[in-house]
Amino acid sequence: MKNYTIGKTSLLLMIIVLGLQLETNAQNSVLSKIDGGASWSLEMNKPIDVANSSFSKTLDETNFTIVIIDASAVINLPDPADVTGRVYILVNNINSNHSIGIVSGTTVHLLGSTSPSTSLSVTAGTSMIIQSDGNTWYQIH
Repeated sequence: MKNYTIGKTSLLLMIIVLGLQLETNAQNSVLSKIDGGASWSLEMNKPIDVANSSFSKTLDETNFTIVIIDASAVINLPDPADVTGRVYILVNNINSNHSIGIVSGTTVHLLGSTSPSTSLSVTAGTSMIIQSDGNTWYQIH
């Protein structure tokens, strides 16, 4: 199989192939790729505690799958108004629930809930997929 990548582009380049998109960021780094067999790959991030200094990150366009492997990791969602359509997969690989920070004044609509929440927690040993509609975050799986 041949991998297709794109070098220099503008701020955002999208190629629609079987409903998938290829993105690059402002530094012209490919954030996702589609190979000739129509499979798609994205970066996986694993926050860990390094040199006794806790990991702290507000997710951005370079993140997609985030695997929580350290209870001290601080992970924050960006303002949904700034990232319409963005999707994140949050995987909790530790034995306790893990809170995810959200911007003050924004909400998350969780599956099975009829009202929005102002907090987000990923249950121990589970994962969730969330997406921004430009106003709020929605758990879509």
